[in-house]
Amino acid sequence: MTQQQDTPKRHYQLTAHRIHDEHPGANTVITYAYASSVIEAATITLRKHERPKGLYGVGLYRIVKVEEYAYGVEPPHPQPEQETPQ
Repeated sequence: MTQQQDTPKRHYQLTAHRIHDEHPGANTVITYAYASSVIEAATITLRKHERPKGLYGVGLYRIVKVEEYAYGVEPPHPQPEQETPQ
């Protein structure tokens, strides 16, 4: 087995910032990846989103932060507010 196969996969949250202010898109884009390393997470995300008509477009966003979450733990998502029972 190679080291890549032995490495457990983890959840990553990737934050990308817009490179050019004149681009009308969002200033910050957050995506998620499931990968064996930070580099693999960034590579997967760029292959998926950095293309014509992709979420990042071509050369419009730069990944500036990758946060790692433990294997088997879902990345945090905003939770809808729940009503408390009366």
